[in-house]
Amino acid sequence: HEDLGRCLEYTGCDGVMSACGLLADPSLFIAAAPRAPRAEMCRRYLEYAARYQASNGQVGKHVYSILRSLLRRNKELSLVVNSFRYEVALTAEQLAP
Repeated sequence: HEDLGRCLEYTGCDGVMSACGLLADPSLFIAAAPRAPRAEMCRRYLEYAARYQASNGQVGKHVYSILRSLLRRNKELSLVVNSFRYEVALTAEQLAP
C-alpha cells in the first residue's frame, strides 16, 4: 500500500488500475485493512461470480489467483484446485458453440 502513494505522487496520475493483484490481495488499496482468510475471500468471490454469471474459465483462474499463496504451501490443496481448473476448462470447452 505504501508504494501506491509514492507512485501517484511521482507520476502525477489521478489513479491506478489493478486486476490480478487485487485477486491476490483485495486489501491492496486500503490502508491498514484487516485481512480476511483466503477461504473467506474465495467464498465471497464465488458469490459475486454466481450473481454476475462469470464464465467458468474466469472463475477457475480467479479462484487460483486468490488461493495462490496457500497453494504454494499445500501441495494436496494445489492438486485439488488444479483438478477443478481442468474440469472447469473442459466444461467451458464442451459448452462453447
